[in-house]
Amino acid sequence: MRGENDPSRATQVLPRGQVRQVQEGSEEETLEGGWIVVKLKNPVLVEGLPGIGNVAKICVDFLKEEMRAKHLFTIYSDELPHSVFVTEDSLLELPHVEFSYFKAKKRHVVLLSGTSQATSERGSYALMKEILKRAKRIGVKEIITLGGIGHAKPPSKPKVHLVATHKEMLKRAQKLDVLVDGSSSVGIIIGAAGLLLGLGKRMGFKGFSLLVDTFSHPSYLGFSEAQMLLKVLKQYLDFEVDERKLKPFQKQFFVERRKPVKKERLTYIG
Repeated sequence: MRGENDPSRATQVLPRGQVRQVQEGSEEETLEGGWIVVKLKNPVLVEGLPGIGNVAKICVDFLKEEMRAKHLFTIYSDELPHSVFVTEDSLLELPHVEFSYFKAKKRHVVLLSGTSQATSERGSYALMKEILKRAKRIGVKEIITLGGIGHAKPPSKPKVHLVATHKEMLKRAQKLDVLVDGSSSVGIIIGAAGLLLGLGKRMGFKGFSLLVDTFSHPSYLGFSEAQMLLKVLKQYLDFEVDERKLKPFQKQFFVERRKPVKKERLTYIG
């Protein structure tokens, strides 16, 4: 695993907070020894990697842009697809995952976004463990993962389902507009949406997964379902965002989708 801004070095030098080299200005940033120290208040990690219907990625990418989330660090890994992406400027970019953050009313929200999930089961375990280690270093104790429940046909009345690591988290979610119906709707969660919570629970994290009914076709993009996830996140994390802007974001999302140089079909689940 490699990081653009290596948190291991940062934590050794300045253990009080994650660091990044950016301009000064916001109230949560202070300058120490040439580094910017970002002090996050009770941060919660929200995962939004590619998966079924791309509902998680759409939701988190929209939040990154609309909330003007600030970059923390990027992780490159050989567990990600063996391809590169071509930008609109004809430049190459490696697959990666990244951490960024914004301030909600009472706490910081750390967004986990990226171009891809790991390509193997072993690789998924390795990448998720690395992500959890870095999340712990910046003070994260709670994790929310997002994902889709794939259906053979587009669901006429999709619902958001919730599963949690602890009973305490189920109680916190009682007021949310979600279904908590055990294994009747959700039996197995594959990929980041499940592993982050499963492995995270063993490392002392608490959290829950929000899973929305969606169409499982590989080319389908579930924007309306992503909006449902967004509404639940707004309610739980207490932040304001104009959901109507998700519709014009849909056009932008189509324009900015980048294709791997190798024309190889890659599938992601979770």
